[in-house]
Amino acid sequence: MRENFKTIGLLLAMSIVLLGFVSCNNEPDAPQQTITSIKAENVIGNTSGVVTIKLGDRFWQVCWYSGAFLGERYEVFAETPFVNNGFVLTLPEYIIGHSRWVLPDDAVVTNRDARLFRRDWLEGFEENGNFMGNFFFRHENAEKRYNVHWTYADRPYSVRSKETLYNGFVREHNVQYQKGWSLTYFIVDFVNETILWTTEKPTGVEFQWYFERSPRAE
Repeated sequence: MRENFKTIGLLLAMSIVLLGFVSCNNEPDAPQQTITSIKAENVIGNTSGVVTIKLGDRFWQVCWYSGAFLGERYEVFAETPFVNNGFVLTLPEYIIGHSRWVLPDDAVVTNRDARLFRRDWLEGFEENGNFMGNFFFRHENAEKRYNVHWTYADRPYSVRSKETLYNGFVREHNVQYQKGWSLTYFIVDFVNETILWTTEKPTGVEFQWYFERSPRAE
């Protein structure tokens, strides 16, 4: 079943579309407090050579007239030094490049015009600006996987939805944001075949920082 989940993993990561059948009897959890920074320590993995942490996004540049691909532009939203196997990254008060999520007409949402930016990794670079790999804050065992996503909302926003995916997994959204940065938890239950996006912090879960080194850095 993990192989089936891997098949949809890329689609989930690339998509900002929320789909689902909703229950009007259930309200989203109360919104959590916003955050202003990301702190990491005791990172697991080979971080040799990493000196800078960046939060950014890559944009494709396309000629409006011909449609020709002109290259890729990387825009940095925030950055900080990587020292003593950790860092503190101050998040920007406002972020550009976020998108409006496409929702079904029957979704229960507070504001369909809300725009969000969600990212579950931070990038590490060496002193010459070369990419070295990604940092993740997560927990995984034989039954479940938990990933933290840092999410920016340009206004208060909530959504409640539930749907069955083509591979049999049931995906549910139960999120509620204030304006600014919040934590979103992506939880995959391989035993019960469920996927949950929630802003409620799971209890009894110890998250750990990991660095996954890029093959280009070897």
